[in-house]
Amino acid sequence: MNAHSAKLSDRILDAYKSYGLKSTIQASLVAVLDYLFDFRYGTDTVSHVELKNLDINSENYSRGHRYASTPAIAFKKLLDAIEFPDDSVFVDIGCGKGKMLLLAPHFGFKRVVGVDFSEKLCECARKNISIYQQKTGRNAHIDVIHSDVVHYEIKDDENVFYLFNPFDEVILKKVLDNICSSVEKNPRPVYLIYYIPYYRKIIERHGSFIKLRRYFFSGCEFIIYGNKPADQFFHKR
Repeated sequence: MNAHSAKLSDRILDAYKSYGLKSTIQASLVAVLDYLFDFRYGTDTVSHVELKNLDINSENYSRGHRYASTPAIAFKKLLDAIEFPDDSVFVDIGCGKGKMLLLAPHFGFKRVVGVDFSEKLCECARKNISIYQQKTGRNAHIDVIHSDVVHYEIKDDENVFYLFNPFDEVILKKVLDNICSSVEKNPRPVYLIYYIPYYRKIIERHGSFIKLRRYFFSGCEFIIYGNKPADQFFHKR
């Protein structure tokens, strides 16, 4: 059994122990599709990485979470259900190996940005982008920024922020404050896409964001927040 097969079998066994047969079958299919994605394009996005295995120079190291990728099929279904404003910019906060950076350009974003405090993961993301673009012939505008998200300077046109629990509630609060500061300087609608929303109460208590929609795709939970009502963007199916 090779390393990928062993990791996949471990994920399936863990899912069975935690969630039972039905959810395990669904999770297994999703996991297989993600492994096939990497096999098809020659990328490295699916394997988890613990922070202890990375060289991270940040005062917020202990507040970060390990790298894991959002299932591609769930992310695609989500963005197919939403039509963000024209000229939107997608920012993956804690982008890791860049899986979402590969997929987001397929949905009409003007620009795609990934931010991560691990230089090693940023290098991996850049490599994945290069491989994927070469294989697909797509040359989207994608930037990978090595930065602690607390110190990342949000640009005036950045308005769609993606989070897959990359850090704890303390850092999440600071990121929300930074987004709000950017909006004060350049007023605009902004949106948060939160996958596996463990710290949802931090966002809902912050007072600056409205819960717009909640989605379940392929067993994955997403919540969309915005600083303004935006029902007109949720008409796609």
